[in-house]
Amino acid sequence: KMSMEMAQRLDTGLRAALGDDGYKSFQQYSALGPERNVADQLASELYSTNEPLTPAQADQLVQVLAQNRFAPQSSPSPSATLNGTFIDPRTYGRLRVQELGPNGTTGVTWAAPVTDTALSRAGAVLTPVQVAALRQLQAQQALAFQLAPPSAGEKAPVGSK
Repeated sequence: KMSMEMAQRLDTGLRAALGDDGYKSFQQYSALGPERNVADQLASELYSTNEPLTPAQADQLVQVLAQNRFAPQSSPSPSATLNGTFIDPRTYGRLRVQELGPNGTTGVTWAAPVTDTALSRAGAVLTPVQVAALRQLQAQQALAFQLAPPSAGEKAPVGSK
């Protein structure tokens, strides 16, 4: 776990090395990491097809995902559903902790959840074949959320083992 002091020293060092404008660009780039991970996953899926993801499409997809981020809510909405499945805050938190680990460390690359809203808007930048591949990626994400084990001290949902 990185201490607040270490984080501040790292932040100060980055700002000194990059300058104010470079540091701002770095922060903006870093903030979109989970969305870029989705674009990378999609590009990998489409690599050997007749419709690979172009760099321009990847950049546009990152923006679509960023503009339509998953927003944990207590009731269903397009920004809290994946593949038509409502993901409540508790379920989202279980997988997020599982992916990140208890101290925020990870050996897994966190990918932004592809919301139903993002999927519908991705059609403006992707071909139908690419949208179908993104839909499949979204379905895998929804399943991962549904199968995430309960957090320590949390009761398993009724009907699960």
